[in-house]
Amino acid sequence: MKGAYRSEAGRKAVLVLFGDGGSPLRAGDSVARISRTAPDVKSEILPNTGHAVVAQAERTLAFLRSA
Repeated sequence: MKGAYRSEAGRKAVLVLFGDGGSPLRAGDSVARISRTAPDVKSEILPNTGHAVVAQAERTLAFLRSA
């Protein structure tokens, strides 16, 4: 849905985490697509991480505190 995202005052903070391996989807392609369609969304590719992204509580809390 290209162009479906609209930034608004009072918007919610969004963090999208991808692992760099273990998925049929290419994380880099997904990050690029998110950057084009939802530029306010923060996306990260985690090294040495498979498809299931777990144990990221500290990273997520730091993001939420900075938002």
